[in-house]
Amino acid sequence: MPSVLSGRMSLTSLLRERHTPVREFVESRLPNLKGFQARWRECGPIQIASPPGAGSAGTIGTAFDYRLRYFFVVTPPGDVVAIHGATRLAGSRSRDGAFEALDRLADGTDVFSSILAGLEQLVDQARPVGRRLALAEETDLCRYCYVLALYDECYRMAGEGESPLLGLAPNAVVEDAMALVPEAAVEDLCALVDGLHRSELASHTGLVNANPTFSGSRLAGGADGDLIFGDCLIDAKATISGLRREWVYQLIGYALLDFDDALGIRRVGFYHARVPALPTWDFQEMLDEAAGQTVDIASLRHDFRAVLPTGRDGRRSGRPTQPPA
Repeated sequence: MPSVLSGRMSLTSLLRERHTPVREFVESRLPNLKGFQARWRECGPIQIASPPGAGSAGTIGTAFDYRLRYFFVVTPPGDVVAIHGATRLAGSRSRDGAFEALDRLADGTDVFSSILAGLEQLVDQARPVGRRLALAEETDLCRYCYVLALYDECYRMAGEGESPLLGLAPNAVVEDAMALVPEAAVEDLCALVDGLHRSELASHTGLVNANPTFSGSRLAGGADGDLIFGDCLIDAKATISGLRREWVYQLIGYALLDFDDALGIRRVGFYHARVPALPTWDFQEMLDEAAGQTVDIASLRHDFRAVLPTGRDGRRSGRPTQPPA
């Protein structure tokens, strides 16, 4: 089975690989992460375990990201990142000569278009923002979110693995895509949603920016965050493991990608979905602790920008220099 068409590396990929300029930059400038990992452990033991057969932890996490956003705001179907994965997948199939998938996607006659139509109808009926759903509605929405996650991975993780979506026939229908979702994964997602309703995160009110992008997103594979509440950027994690270094760097990286400070991020945090818990930090204090000294955020953003790739050939945007006065 062929891999999905490769493309620009995501921020996650740039940070996961130990010897990329981005990873080397953050590790050299922000090496002290033990305090954040200790704070994660202090959140408490896992209360929501992942059942056997739930599938990839990464796919579960992405699916929960989608479901989490539907608790706070309804994203128009055409704005989900998964649509870029559908386009990439269709393009890969077209070049393989399997069928004219791009034409069908453009015409709205492919399976992904049908998935979006079904999801839109469900969301219109269920009205998931800020409320508990009936079990049947919750089960259906979580199943849709898992399928969106599969398409999302075709975009974000291009070239790094194989997708179950590649096994769908050219004339596949929505039910075929839904059959790719393990029942244990739906059970797991429903449990995580129940935990969300009992969490501190669910009590937040006011303006929410779901799935935010940043002025520097295009330099990091289209990087996008999970949620911004007021001035607090939150990254959701549905992991059963400890807090990995690259996750801390990813959260910091998102905030640094706001090169012009347009989003006004002053606090950052993780939503630890399996406890659930919501540890947060003042962003300036987080950087100072990680660096072991006082950090000038504007200068750090400038230097971070200089080590990001500028395109698919991996060229850098330049070497760190003094930021303009």
